[in-house]
Amino acid sequence: MKILFPFSIIIALVLFCSSCIKKECRLAGFPEFELPVTLSPALDTFKIGDTMSISCIFEDVVYERASGQWYTLQDINFFPETAIIRLDTLDVLDSFSDFDIIVSEEYDYYLFQYSSGRKALIGEYNYENNTYSLEYQLVPKKKGLYYLRHGSGISVLGEGQEFEGQCCKKKTIYTYSKLNEGGDNNVDFLLQSLDTSYIVYVYPRRDTKFHAAGGYCFYVTE
Repeated sequence: MKILFPFSIIIALVLFCSSCIKKECRLAGFPEFELPVTLSPALDTFKIGDTMSISCIFEDVVYERASGQWYTLQDINFFPETAIIRLDTLDVLDSFSDFDIIVSEEYDYYLFQYSSGRKALIGEYNYENNTYSLEYQLVPKKKGLYYLRHGSGISVLGEGQEFEGQCCKKKTIYTYSKLNEGGDNNVDFLLQSLDTSYIVYVYPRRDTKFHAAGGYCFYVTE
C-alpha cells in the first residue's frame, strides 16, 4: 500500500490535468495581456496649470506577452486603477489633492477611498464596437516630484472571466500596461524618492513593478 499510494496520486493528477485542457487551448500558463496607455505630453517636467492627458483605447483583439499571440477579449472588465504618489515627501498616502481631475461623463471612472485611507481612480473601460476606451485629464496644482501609475486590478478582482483559447478555465488574468509604447517614462526619478522602498524594491524590479503597472514619474514646477 505504501508503494501504490504515491502512484495513485500521480494518476489522479494526470487525469485531472488532461481533463481540464480544452482542445482550443493555446496558453500554457496564466495569460498576461498587453494594454496600451498614452500619457501626453510626455514631459519630465510640468508646470502648475498644465493639462496631462491619459488615454487608453484599444481593440478587443489583444496581444498576450507569454505566448506572443493575439486573443479576442470580449467585454472583459480589466478593473483599471490610477494612483498618484508624491515621492519628495513621506507624509501622505496619495496626492490626488494636488491635482484637478477631469473625467467625461461618458466614462465610469471616479475617485475612491479605501478603508486604509488611500485614494485611487477606479472604474471600467467603455466597451463599444469591439473597442475598449478610457480617457481623463489631470491638472497639477502643487509643485513636487510625483509617481503616477495607470494599471489594472484584474488579477485580484477579475476572477472567473473567460475568453476563447483559455486553458482549464483559469481564473487569473494578468495585464501589462504598455505606457507610451514602452518608453522609459522617467523611471530614474524613483532614485530621488525619500521613501527608500522605491529605490531598494521597485527600481531594481522596474519592468514588473514600474513599467508593468503603467508607471510614469514627473516633476511639477511653478
